[in-house]
Amino acid sequence: MHKPISSLLLIIKEHHAPARETGQAMSLWLRARGVDTISVSSRRDGDALAEAGRHADAALVLGGDGAMLGAARALADLSIPLLGVNFGKVGFLAEVPAEDWRPWLEALFAGEFHEERHTALVWRVLRPGADTAASGRAVNDVVVARGQVARAVSLDLSVDGVFLSRLRCDGLIVSTPLGATAYSASSGGPLAFPTLDAHIVTAVSPFAGAFPPLVLPAATPVTLTASGDNDDVHLTVDGQESLPLKTGDLIEVRGVPGVVPLLVRDPRWYLRRLGRRGFILPGPGHYAPPR
Repeated sequence: MHKPISSLLLIIKEHHAPARETGQAMSLWLRARGVDTISVSSRRDGDALAEAGRHADAALVLGGDGAMLGAARALADLSIPLLGVNFGKVGFLAEVPAEDWRPWLEALFAGEFHEERHTALVWRVLRPGADTAASGRAVNDVVVARGQVARAVSLDLSVDGVFLSRLRCDGLIVSTPLGATAYSASSGGPLAFPTLDAHIVTAVSPFAGAFPPLVLPAATPVTLTASGDNDDVHLTVDGQESLPLKTGDLIEVRGVPGVVPLLVRDPRWYLRRLGRRGFILPGPGHYAPPR
């Protein structure tokens, strides 16, 4: 059971009328029950979201998985748990159905949810002759790949200070277990139970198939160096933020366990959602138990 909630931050998908209208209805419903609310747009920058959530006990994110990722990055330092109301297309992270939110919030205040904590990634880019060029946090993944041109990149990969490989590939993904169902899975990476303290390194179309996916303890640092002719190479965070890289840049990524808290009603939500979202398909003649 999660601790009692007296204040909620509502993060609402920008320029989305149904999400905005639902947010207004939620605010009225919550205030009638003595719960303070603050409503902000999902497009607010990370510092503004963090400031808005400083005195909240939890955050409701009215949007899709993208809004959930942005909110989780922004609020990670506050350690307030998130619950998603699905106005997106996939809804892997956003658990609450948009058209049926009232009974879910009633269950939340009845103590039927618990807090589940997940690993995030911290990353930084070190540029020769300069201090850290950029740094940040990711909830799903960090990807190093070409920008506009579909050409392979050359990357030197080291793990925990040990050189492993000079890769020629279309890109390299470092993902969290929570983000393993995203770009990593579509590139042949493994599914991983989301509460594992780990991260996953997956090469996108490696030359000659020479690099199988690698699962590492969360705190183990992964280091990439862009080598050779690597113009138009970018580092992308959660598919939402992009940073151009230069030849010789060193990218360091590692996991930090327990900094992404989600409010969860069903402890087996992940296993159920793998089937419902098509990640694992039942065989012919299977028996489908009631949901």
